[in-house]
Amino acid sequence: DANVTGAIGALWIGAAFLWARRARRVWAPVAIPLVSLAWLAVWTSGSRTAFAAAAIISLSIAVALAKQSGRVKTVRAWILGGAGALVVALALVAIVRPTSGPFRRLGAALPGPTASAGDLVAELWNRNRYGAAATAIIKDQPYFGIGVGTYQLIASDYEHGLPPDNAQNWLRHQVVELGAVGAAPWILWFLLFGYFVIRARATDPPDAWVTRG
Repeated sequence: DANVTGAIGALWIGAAFLWARRARRVWAPVAIPLVSLAWLAVWTSGSRTAFAAAAIISLSIAVALAKQSGRVKTVRAWILGGAGALVVALALVAIVRPTSGPFRRLGAALPGPTASAGDLVAELWNRNRYGAAATAIIKDQPYFGIGVGTYQLIASDYEHGLPPDNAQNWLRHQVVELGAVGAAPWILWFLLFGYFVIRARATDPPDAWVTRG
């Protein structure tokens, strides 16, 4: 699966960096080709999600190095750097319109000259009508869902002609199948774990930013 392959590659960007930091000095240069191979896996997968994950992890590595050098005093640099990188990436996609990799898929989703930013948001939310089907199912079965593994079978009843596939994202997919009652425990865990990850402490070592990313 392209998304899984790309996500594994993205995670190995941070793993290779941390391994090199802790390995013997003779092995440290090996991290460079390992990170390059991991980025290659991300790019060839064509996964937009994996590319976003790889960008976040790479930015986190840069922040870790900057924190070690004493040049970054607050997490604001991480936020500003991420926002700047996102703006640059979207600008490149809009101007260059790449013919391969995740940028090609992102470029294909961008609205045309006469469309608005809202059109892009709507397309990303509805995702080729799969997201729209998920929204309609949640409205019909909000409390207990339609059952595990059934979205791919039922989505075409709401959006005619859809071949079997997943919902717009896995979080919405699980809400569709489990409903609010079934999804409540993992949603609570998701929020608590998210808070645990992003909460930064002054005593955190620089490498903590890599694992945080």
